[in-house]
Amino acid sequence: MCMHFVVLLLLSLSSLFFGSVVFTITSGSAWNNLFFKFAKKGGTKLPYQHSLLGFIYLFWLLFGFFLSFPLFSNGDIQTNASISQTFTFVTYDIVLGIFGILLTLSAARDFPHKNVKNHASGTLDNHATVTQDEMIEHSFYQILNLIQILFIHSISFMINHILILLLCMLATFPWQFRHRFPVHSFSANYSQENADTKSTFMVKVLYRIKKYQYVFYKHFLLHGLNISLALQYTITNSPSLALDPYFRFYWLLLNTAYVMEFFLQTLVKKGYLLQSSMLAMQKVLMLASSIAAIDVMWRKVLWLPCLLSLVLNFTWRGRDLQHTTTVLIFLYALQELHIL
Repeated sequence: MCMHFVVLLLLSLSSLFFGSVVFTITSGSAWNNLFFKFAKKGGTKLPYQHSLLGFIYLFWLLFGFFLSFPLFSNGDIQTNASISQTFTFVTYDIVLGIFGILLTLSAARDFPHKNVKNHASGTLDNHATVTQDEMIEHSFYQILNLIQILFIHSISFMINHILILLLCMLATFPWQFRHRFPVHSFSANYSQENADTKSTFMVKVLYRIKKYQYVFYKHFLLHGLNISLALQYTITNSPSLALDPYFRFYWLLLNTAYVMEFFLQTLVKKGYLLQSSMLAMQKVLMLASSIAAIDVMWRKVLWLPCLLSLVLNFTWRGRDLQHTTTVLIFLYALQELHIL
């Protein structure tokens, strides 16, 4: 009963958010101006690639929710998916990840924001404009999304314990290149020494929540979830988490949150959405994604690897691959010794 209430709540919040987005972009001239803009090149009008990618990505997200509904069978979770279902969701997630990466990179290329400088990072303030560096940084996390979902799909086919552990380490390997991407801090938006005098109290609160969400995501739903799945799959060959309907909600909302912060700001800048409406929609999305994330964490994540990852992050910064490897090997050894 509790899980059904969670599903109903997530459905309601998701419908409210996407309904607001669809209503906004289909009002007046927004539809053509946002998705079907044209640029002149050699005397020929060509569509902006970012606009078309944005249209495809929005459609693909909505299609993902529709695709996930059959995973609920007569109100119960389907624990065993058919081969065709597995192939469908693997394909869907790969396409979603690729389009997410292309969307951020095309935004960095198509928008003339190379010289834009904000007081801090983020797009919640009315006077802020997303920068090229923020888009490039965002592409790193889109790459992480694609790699993580591939890892989650892959381990359900593995029976070799050591190979599963190696896959978990491999999924963390991109963090070795984190320093090659721009780095922005949410805390710069609300810290006293860097406080933006134009920013409102509510915006600063939302940035603080986003900071906590990021820390929670990184150590509980990225490193922590990966390690938990690797350890749990060495015990039993469970059905793939990627086909769990509740996880589907979490995954789709996570990918939605990644792109909507920037898209909603575009709507505000172009006059299609009020700043107050944008903040209200952000609150709905943050609430929905947080509920979905807590549900996944509560049912699938082991707390010990998450806490160890968090501690190592603050004591041995910038070494995510080393953190994950250390925690994974340590806990696997304890598991083999039947201490855990």
